[in-house]
Amino acid sequence: MANDDQKSRILDRSAPFDDPESKKYLSGVAFHWYQNLDFILPFVGSYKKLKKFYKAYPDMFMLGTEACEGYMPGFTGTGKGPALHNLEKAWKRAENYARDIIENSNSMAGGWVDWNLFLNTNGGPNWANNMPMYYIMGHFSKFVPPGSKRIKFSKTRTLHNFHHCAFVTPNNQIVMQFLNRGSSKVTISVKQTDPNTITLTLSPHSIHTLILPASEDTKIL
Repeated sequence: MANDDQKSRILDRSAPFDDPESKKYLSGVAFHWYQNLDFILPFVGSYKKLKKFYKAYPDMFMLGTEACEGYMPGFTGTGKGPALHNLEKAWKRAENYARDIIENSNSMAGGWVDWNLFLNTNGGPNWANNMPMYYIMGHFSKFVPPGSKRIKFSKTRTLHNFHHCAFVTPNNQIVMQFLNRGSSKVTISVKQTDPNTITLTLSPHSIHTLILPASEDTKIL
């Protein structure tokens, strides 16, 4: 993998992919999630650059190889160090993870890795117990198994703090992830080819996973 640095720089470091000799030794590009101001602003994330890279090099996989929280100065974003006693800050960090996983997936990335990769199946060893980030990651690692394929599905409206993605799993189920980072509830409707429509109300600051039988015409309204 090339780059293995900020995703904002992947287009500036694409020369090895244009060189036939160098490309022999490359399978994809790796990137980190930093330089995002901890998602304070709605337009940060450099996701458009991921899409541009994929368009230029569709035969190369893209992998998010590093993300963590607590790296920002204490006066901004979700702050510095652990957030063990501030539940609001701890949940915000989890939302940041979910947003990045969703938007990376929607931008053609094939995976996402937390910086602390080597944990046991219970999230340990640790002394603080599992924080919200652990459970947020579980929505993806549990319900989107290896071999799943992201699918595009239409929507009829765009909300600033609403993020979603969808996958077809190896057992032919459709898994949808919905993240509401806003302070108000969001009501959505999911429709397949049959006449039935599933309506969900997403609480403020919540994440939801919906699992459906596979269909060629699933729409989010």
